[in-house]
Amino acid sequence: MKSVIFFEANEVPSRLLEDHIRRRPDGALAKMAQRGRSFETQCDDEIELDPWISWPTLHRGVTDATHRVLHLGQSLTWADDQYPPLWRLLHREGVRVGVFGSLHSSHAPADARDYEFYVPDFFAAEAFAHPESLQAFQEFNLVMTRRSARNVDPGLPVKEAARFGVSALRNGLSVGAMAKIGAQLAEERLAPTRKIRRRNIQGVIGADFFLSLLRQRNPQFATFYTNHVAAAMHRYWGAYFDGDYGEENPMGEDWIS
Repeated sequence: MKSVIFFEANEVPSRLLEDHIRRRPDGALAKMAQRGRSFETQCDDEIELDPWISWPTLHRGVTDATHRVLHLGQSLTWADDQYPPLWRLLHREGVRVGVFGSLHSSHAPADARDYEFYVPDFFAAEAFAHPESLQAFQEFNLVMTRRSARNVDPGLPVKEAARFGVSALRNGLSVGAMAKIGAQLAEERLAPTRKIRRRNIQGVIGADFFLSLLRQRNPQFATFYTNHVAAAMHRYWGAYFDGDYGEENPMGEDWIS
């Protein structure tokens, strides 16, 4: 039985993936594309294309008209009973499952500690993480996500940051990730407008911890969700693909630069 990593890159269109492969033909994504297959599916949701609606459609195998998961934080008792997400179905069948950040995973099942690992999404009302060594990371994550929901808060929650720092190395934070964190914080001091790029660091830290869990726990099926590409894409599309806006880009040359 082959193991599966279900990598959930939120709101990333194929155009961006193809562009990345073109610019980095020797990169990991290009190598995966050469070895793999690509499929384009259709979403038959009736309401609108929103991550908190469309991901449940994918996870549960039925459309929004049936699963009725329409908002972050809503009660999922009925939906989980009638149309459970695929990680619960697999776990019930004895598959070794790990979950890391998938949308609506904040409604952790009662047997979450029986999973290889279970790190709920970053919009959870309460901090929970399995293994418990990731509790400090999740607490820090939730505080940072709430404080920077729309605009990045330049401050750091001292208590949560300290607890996270103490546990980070034990959880698998790499030297490369630490260097990126240091560089980002230093760059913010020199150019405060670049604080918006701090969201990218969330994906870097999470990926390090996820890879460490893969090595330690060896799940047969694991999910990993990230939103950091979408967070940048919504702001910088007009600069990167400025030709999409015709001859007159309303943002102006200074902003594009």
